[in-house]
Amino acid sequence: MATNSDELAERVRRGREYGMEMLTIVWFAGINARMSEFHACLGRHSLAMLERHAARRKKVVALFRRELGQLPGIGFQEVASGDRCSYKDFH
Repeated sequence: MATNSDELAERVRRGREYGMEMLTIVWFAGINARMSEFHACLGRHSLAMLERHAARRKKVVALFRRELGQLPGIGFQEVASGDRCSYKDFH
């Protein structure tokens, strides 16, 4: 992470250790974002299916746009030309 804010940099440093300082001072509820070996293996295996799932999701999005786009007041997120979207939160 890069920032010119000393306050934000310190908050990120604290957050990487569960929001704690020296095991005695808890500044806020932090997280452990480290991936386990199992989850790394699962993620690596899932990469083989990525393109197939992305193509399927793109077809579903096209169907939603075609059918729901006819309704008044319905709009959709726009993806910039040359960019790719997972449509993870498409609604």
